[in-house]
Formats: sequence, C-alpha cells, structure tokens
Amino acid sequence: TSDPHIMLKVFNSSLVGPQYAQSEFGLSEKVSALGLKTPRALELVDCDGFPAIIYERIVQKRSISRLCASNPEDIDRWATVFARESAALHATVCQPDDFVSRKEQMLKFVNGHKGYRERTKAGIAALAAGLDDTPHCLHGDLQTGNIIVDSETGTAYWIDLGSFAWGDPMYDIACL
Repeated sequence: TSDPHIMLKVFNSSLVGPQYAQSEFGLSEKVSALGLKTPRALELVDCDGFPAIIYERIVQKRSISRLCASNPEDIDRWATVFARESAALHATVCQPDDFVSRKEQMLKFVNGHKGYRERTKAGIAALAAGLDDTPHCLHGDLQTGNIIVDSETGTAYWIDLGSFAWGDPMYDIACL
C-alpha cells in the first residue's frame, strides 16, 4: 500500500528473534496507555519471512538528531526539548508487572554476551548494585535519534521501544 500514514518496521530475525517484534508491539501499546507519546503500533505482520510491525507514520517527522545536524544554530532548542521529554518520561511511574526491570535486563544481556570483558561486566554490576529499584519509566536506549518531532504540531514522540523498562533513570543516563 502507498498510504503515507503508515510505515512498516521489519526486524531482521538473524539479529533479533521473532519474539523481539512481538515484545516491541506489546510494549508500544503499554507505553501509549501510560500517556507517553509514541506512534501507534497497528498490527504485527510477517514480511517475507521476517517479523514486522505496521506503525502509524508521523508524516512530517524528524529526529532530534537530524534536527540538530541540519540546523546546528538550533541545538539549544532541541536539547531543551530532549531534556524536557526525558524528564517527563522519567517522572512517569510504571507498574513493574507491566514491564521488565532495566537492572535485570541489562545484567542478563551483559553477562550473556561474550564480547564484554570481565572488568566491564564487573563495572556494570557495580553500577547496578548502587542504584535503587524505582518504578520510573525508562526508554532503554535513550538518545536523540529515538525521539521524533512532528514539524506541523511540534509534538514529540518516543520511538524504538524494544528495551523499554522500569528502574532508576540513571540507567538511561548511562546509556546516553
């Protein structure tokens, strides 16, 4: 279809399993239910053997990364938007039963990945041990490329919610 109001996000199943698309689809619905702005996940589909999600497309959107790169004179404006939206995200309390713990998510990933040295794993474990388990919403991949702005309305939307979790906002800051 050539509907400009929808887009297809295809997941390469050799990089992530098909369960990742299902998880992101569910997370998108839960994040929207919290009142956080994100394009609506409309349908989970198969695209030539790869899992995919049909999303609402924000037609006149640009990421904050792209906005800063194309207009460096406006970087203060976009940094303020990013900080404001991040603060609102982190101020949102989410039910731990609805999302995963970022601490558990991060430690499982790092400890299961052969690419991390033991020293790095120990440092990440020490960071995790020093942070409280708070029920604040976390993006999980907090960066300026994962927030888009609708140029017509000025509305900011969070995207790429596959690592959305709960925990101390310092996990997102550490990711950034």
